[in-house]
Amino acid sequence: MSVKKFILLICSLMMSVYVSAAANPYWYYSFISSQYSPWLEQDFQSSNAWFECSELDKPLFCSDLVTIHATQVYATISFEHDTSATSTKSTSPTTLLLSSEFSLVNFNNLQLGLRQDGFKLKKLLIDGVTLDIEQEMKHQSVASVDREVLLLINRYSATKPRTLYWQSADKSRSAVWKSDLNGITITYTR
Repeated sequence: MSVKKFILLICSLMMSVYVSAAANPYWYYSFISSQYSPWLEQDFQSSNAWFECSELDKPLFCSDLVTIHATQVYATISFEHDTSATSTKSTSPTTLLLSSEFSLVNFNNLQLGLRQDGFKLKKLLIDGVTLDIEQEMKHQSVASVDREVLLLINRYSATKPRTLYWQSADKSRSAVWKSDLNGITITYTR
């Protein structure tokens, strides 16, 4: 391989890493890892991508379609607001709700995205059948629990109603996945 081809290869690899790292919007990262600083309420207020959509006193911001893990989703950010009269502190968001139409591509991209973001499945409920992975790990080997999870997931088509509970590696973030033929929602909590 010539030096020129090698340099081109390295540059293309660097660009693909940059593109994949930039694939999700910056405000998203604080919901998947505590190492990122969250946007504050005024950041959402001043952003062109967000609009105030609350009908209550609690701040709520909504977006038009945004891309998360190569999937078009609508996003809603909510805040726990300090209601004391003396507080002037700006708050950071505590909940992110992503909503997408149901398709197998969206289903697979968003689940793969959760795993890529370092989330691990804690519990699942599919078509009325529950498996608490954390409880099962107390009584069975990891391999046995993995097998049980795969058997349960593969027993039902992706279109069956399901709720999946996920947790970040550092246990500071959680996500609740809900899906059926009507759509997919993921609620992240910090």
